[in-house]
Amino acid sequence: MTPRRPLAGPVPATLHRRLRPTALSVALLVAGAAQADTLVLANGDRLTGTLVSADAHRIVFRSDLLGQVEVAAGQARVEPTPPAIASASPSPTAADGAAAPADPTKPVWQGDLGGKLAVDRGSLKTRENDLDAALTLVRRTDVGELHAKLAYDYKRSDDVLKDDDWAASVSYDKFLGARNFTAGRFLATTDLTTEGYDRTVSLSAAYGWRLWERDDRYLRVGPAAGYLAITRGDERFDGPALGFYLRAKGPVWGRTTFTSELQMLDSLGDGRYANLELRLRQPLGERLYLGVLWNYVWSDFDIESGIRSEWRWEIGWRFGQTEAK
Repeated sequence: MTPRRPLAGPVPATLHRRLRPTALSVALLVAGAAQADTLVLANGDRLTGTLVSADAHRIVFRSDLLGQVEVAAGQARVEPTPPAIASASPSPTAADGAAAPADPTKPVWQGDLGGKLAVDRGSLKTRENDLDAALTLVRRTDVGELHAKLAYDYKRSDDVLKDDDWAASVSYDKFLGARNFTAGRFLATTDLTTEGYDRTVSLSAAYGWRLWERDDRYLRVGPAAGYLAITRGDERFDGPALGFYLRAKGPVWGRTTFTSELQMLDSLGDGRYANLELRLRQPLGERLYLGVLWNYVWSDFDIESGIRSEWRWEIGWRFGQTEAK
């Protein structure tokens, strides 16, 4: 028999007593769970069950004997089903040409393609071509989370161009541990006006705190420093800025969830700019969803001062990995 490899760090005595099963119970559970994972504690104790999630800081494991337990990543390891046991299962294998089960330690990515739900303006109908769509991508690993978005708004009424607007943003939250993170963010927008195109570019870096962090909910917030470049017609402002960064996600009711991103930058007394995006999403199936999007922009500079608040209904399609039910 191959000797067990010792793991660094002792297991707390209370956790040791709580998780020590009898030899008979372990034997029965192993015999009845053909495809169970095994949680191996630092002191050599073993539990059979199913791996729920794992990252650089903790392991969440559903034990057949004790239910769901959480263990620090440095105090345990998870052994998957041995190939000999897995081959006895009737489930598809790689030899059948079927895809292997997803590894929860690999990157998780999701995408959304959504479009605005148009509203009938009643009797004042004109010939109108309208396109308002957005593509978003999220890629999460144990060490960070990438968010990217590309949105386009086009409208032409009676052969007159009304909207031809672009917005693109990329941000990356790097996890520094269970409680802290750093983030980099880039935003660029163009808006068609009667005087031409208005442009806004912001680049920032933030350091902050991770609160209530789980797969389905979190709050990340902290101070930020960056650079603003704003063009309004023939006028332009650019310079360094300080502010804060916030990203949040969580359930609302039932299967409805919200996501939010806020960036506020103050250009050291010469003006300030804030951009908030809040989205509510209700699944209509495994892939199809209905959403409400609210976008709030506030700017206060010599070349521009005002507030823009827009909301819309949208319907979209989620691709990539779906959220667990």
